[in-house]
Parts: sequence; C-alpha cells; structure tokens
Amino acid sequence: MHNIHVVVNSFAGKYTSDKIAELEARLRTQRLSSNIYAPDSKDRLTECVEKLNADHNDDIIAIAGGDGTLNAAIQKLNNKNILAVIPFGTVNLIAMELGINSIQEAVQRITRGSNRYFSVGCADSGSHTNYFISMFGAGFDADVVYNVDIDFKKKHGTLAYI
Repeated sequence: MHNIHVVVNSFAGKYTSDKIAELEARLRTQRLSSNIYAPDSKDRLTECVEKLNADHNDDIIAIAGGDGTLNAAIQKLNNKNILAVIPFGTVNLIAMELGINSIQEAVQRITRGSNRYFSVGCADSGSHTNYFISMFGAGFDADVVYNVDIDFKKKHGTLAYI
C-alpha cells in the first residue's frame, strides 16, 4: 500500500474542521496510514506539495481542496507520485468529472487503488509555464476567475462567478 500524504487547503471554499475530522476518521476506518498537512497560505501549500513530491516516490499525494488548489498543486507535481482528489472547494469541477462527490467517495477510490490516467496540458509563454488538468482560460473567462472576490465566494459560492 502506498503512503498517503494529504495536503489540505484550509482556506478552500467548503473547508471546515468537521471535514478534516471526517477525512481522518474515514482514513482510519480503512486502515490507511496517512500524514495530513494544512499549510496556512497558497505559497506554503505549493511549497508543501513540492517538498512531498521531491522527497517521496510512488506515494499518494491527496489534495483536499477545489479546482484552484489542484491547479496550484499540479504546478509542483510530476510522474513520481499518484495524485488523489478530495473535494473541499467551492465548485470541485475536476472531482465531479472524476465522479468524486464526497470525502467518502475519495477515500473509497484511494482504498481501491482505482487510478485514472489523464493528460496534463501545458501553456508556455516563454517566460512562464503553466500546467493544467481540466481547462485553460484566457481573456474574459480568466479575468473573472482571477478577480473573484474570495470573501464573497466563501459566502455565496458559485454566485461569485456571475
């Protein structure tokens, strides 16, 4: 069985301490050995993912966050480890596309080892490279996502994007 390193975005849209407690309980129930990390900023989150990726081979790095958290993490991962998705974000589009709609489903997938391979896209401007796993936006779409008011999004969810 792989070692599981769970990186939690404690500032993700649907994060609560109850969700962490549920995640820990479900991992224990399945007898999965895990380490949980909860960095307090996006920079520290990406540093944590980068360090885990550098220090481990063939482990599971589980990202508990939303699409933005997955996007930040994917910038620091490579093919050495397995990426697991635990939906803690506002929209969780990638998790939905993978059929993962709850913590329970995410832990069940980890337990079964049901891996799905997917392509990683790359946008390279010459001075900056950005990887993506779902979509890449430019223009108006990118501007809306980039400028969304985080406090409004936490309070009103997907309405923040309208």
